Amino acid sequence: MKKTITALMAAALTLTSASAVFAVDSEGKFIAPHRNAEATKLKHAAPVQYQDLGNHFAMSSVERLTNYDMIGRGTVGGQQSTFEPNSQSDRTELKTWFKNALGKEVKDSSTSSNVSRLEVATWLASSLPALNTGINGANLTAPYTDTANVTVAERDSLNQLYKLGIMVGDGQGHFNPKGLLTRGEAAVLLDGALARTLTAASKSEFEQVSGALPETVQTVANENRTEPGVYSVVDNGVRYLVISGGEAPTGGYSVNVDGVQETAAGYFVSASLQHPDPTMMVPQMITYPQAVLKVKDAEKSAYLAQ
Repeated sequence: MKKTITALMAAALTLTSASAVFAVDSEGKFIAPHRNAEATKLKHAAPVQYQDLGNHFAMSSVERLTNYDMIGRGTVGGQQSTFEPNSQSDRTELKTWFKNALGKEVKDSSTSSNVSRLEVATWLASSLPALNTGINGANLTAPYTDTANVTVAERDSLNQLYKLGIMVGDGQGHFNPKGLLTRGEAAVLLDGALARTLTAASKSEFEQVSGALPETVQTVANENRTEPGVYSVVDNGVRYLVISGGEAPTGGYSVNVDGVQETAAGYFVSASLQHPDPTMMVPQMITYPQAVLKVKDAEKSAYLAQ
């Protein structure tokens, strides 16, 4: 049985010349996709939902970052079914979030568990790559009336984040530098910072894999074929990314890799599920389209871009 599954999956992971994969039917026969058909962006099959977000302003940011596994549920030691967006951020936890989302360690020696808005502004400014602030960026300064006592370095951080639109105050000239950051606010800030980082992220080179896969890669492909996502595995020092399209209701589906971006935090794979042309005859059976890539860095995490 194991050999049969391996053979089927190896066939399913064979690439076309148009950077897609074939799906296979229950007998291991290729089902060719139709390139002029509809394609939908691949997303996680079951987005995280929390009991306590409701219509909270941070809901979309929290769910997106949690789906990336960059931030955690509940406060440190808290419940796993809630996020507690209005609780104060914990310093140790927040530094982990920063490392996950932006790929850099935060330099911080404070022993306080809470984090102020001014502190997180300096963390953000030091963690971001060089970003374009637009044609008028050099002339913009943060118009805050409550930051007279900040240092020159802190003011530079505030100006940088204001230019980038990541932290812009309350619209009334106030930044509230000593205000303590909540978990929801932290998620929104990190989400915005990550989004800006991705606008400047370089395109990463990758190789699409055809033919038989190493056993460890094959196992990952087999175990994760039903859930859309990116699954990473290292074999003999080479990192493979398995992009699963999930369970398809018929033949004719395939995974298209639209591109890979690389940041300090990891690889972000944009992929789409190619649907069969509705005018074509396709086998009426469950299939599991996938694609496999080789990437150059064996250490970085990988994410399905949302």
